[in-house]
Parts: sequence; C-alpha cells; structure tokens
Amino acid sequence: MEHIHSWKIGNATLICECGEILPIDKMDINQRRVYYEQVIQPPTGDVAASSLWRVRWLYKEIPALKPKRILEIGCESGFITRWVVDEPYVEELKGIDPCVNAINHAKTLVLQRKHPEKATYTTEAWEALDESRSWDAIVCFELIEHFPSQEGDQLIAKIHRLLSHGGSAFLCTPSPNGRYGVNNPDKHHLYVYTEESLRGKILANTGYDPSSNKSDVDFLMQKWSKP
Repeated sequence: MEHIHSWKIGNATLICECGEILPIDKMDINQRRVYYEQVIQPPTGDVAASSLWRVRWLYKEIPALKPKRILEIGCESGFITRWVVDEPYVEELKGIDPCVNAINHAKTLVLQRKHPEKATYTTEAWEALDESRSWDAIVCFELIEHFPSQEGDQLIAKIHRLLSHGGSAFLCTPSPNGRYGVNNPDKHHLYVYTEESLRGKILANTGYDPSSNKSDVDFLMQKWSKP
C-alpha cells in the first residue's frame, strides 16, 4: 500500500495509516521531523530528550541548505546523517571514523536506505582528507572535545578548507555544565568548551563568526558558512 504521510505517534515508532510500523532508521526526513518534534520534546531536564536536541537542529538545517555533497567527520555508525542519501538533492555522502567496527556497521545499516549507493564510509583520517575536493555541508558532532585545544584548532581549520563556497559546517560538543561537562568528566574528553570559547575558536581559525549558535543542557552547537 502506498504510504500517505499522516502518522499516529507510538512508543519509538511511527505508524502509517496503512498500519505499517516505521522504525526510526527507515524514516524519511519528513517522518523524522515528526518523530523528533512530537515524540522527542525539547529538553526539560530529561537526559534522553536533551541528547537528541542536536539531531533535531541538524534535521532542520540540512534540508534548508540542500547540499549536494555531505561529509561527516567522526560518523560512528552513521546515525546522524545516514538518512540524507534518500534526499533528491544529495549526490554524495561520505562518513569517516577511525573505528573499524563502527564503519562496518555503518556500511550495513545504510543498505536499509533507498539509495545506499550514494554513501561511502571509510576509516580515513580527517587530517588526510583531500582538500582538492570540497563539500557543501560538513558535520562534526562530539569529536573536537577528544583533542587538545591545539588539535581542535587544526580540526576547525581543516573543516573550513574542505568547505565549498556557500557551504556550511555544523559542529557540536558537550556543554561544560551538562552530563559530560566539568562536574562529570569523560576520561576521553581532553578539552571542555564554553559557548564563548568555541565561538572564538571558530572565528580565529576561519575568519568567520558562527551564524547559528544553539545550546541546551548537554550540548553546544555551532554553524558557520563559507561565502
């Protein structure tokens, strides 16, 4: 039966009027918007809701930008951006992560999408990314905090060099006052950013002030564009 985009909200599922249950990983962008805006409410102290606030932000920003080529640095299993391969404006998605198991999982999961041929997942190091190829959108969530401050500078500068003119970068890192902040540090996090210090680091390494600043209980989110 053809799907008509009207859903009943269930526990962690959307149910089409035809009765078919749609797992979150198979949802298109419109379905995901409903899920994250109605099932997952804005953070009000709830940890699970807060952790998805950054995903909601990206799901609104990417369709507005309509990038043809998308790069995700530190993609893990690809859950943040895997859905974009089915968007008609997307021609290529590349995800990189040093974890072999995560990349293999990403390669398996993307097969559930309609157009997995658009996606490439590799263990390529971000430092080695070819700067002769530019990207319309670059996503880097929960990675920069794993590096000392100086390497954070290098990461932001590298992202900016990889951006195409008119492209945008989306950066997210734990908030200092959140569950991964200074009062409950993660041993793998080597640097904690405030909203001001992250914004300053982006400005110092790109020459551009972030055009979008979002924050919640647990995460700081910054977007900047390359004219």
